Amino acid sequence: MTGRYDIYLYRAGGDYRVRPAVTMFRAGAEVTVRSLVASDALLVLPAGVVAGGARGVADVVSLHAMAVTAFHLAAGLDGRYAFQVLVCERQEVVAAAGESGPSMIVDP
Repeated sequence: MTGRYDIYLYRAGGDYRVRPAVTMFRAGAEVTVRSLVASDALLVLPAGVVAGGARGVADVVSLHAMAVTAFHLAAGLDGRYAFQVLVCERQEVVAAAGESGPSMIVDP
């Protein structure tokens, strides 16, 4: 799946999915996430990945249902950063999956 946005969250066959499973960015780049699901979700990244994120704890970006969310990566990143998308569905939280566990590769 390619398109206008960097990362997509959608539902297929009853499961939540993240595509593409691996995305590539430059440090400091803007990342756009398009949610195609009817529930709010949380994008959870390692601490220090999101510009202006909290220090020492995971960075969490709120994704609203059926909306586009944008955030900037921190400057000085270099490496592979695994992330997780947690969908808030009624009274439970469901993890969305990529082909091999979603991650982003950031070049300086």
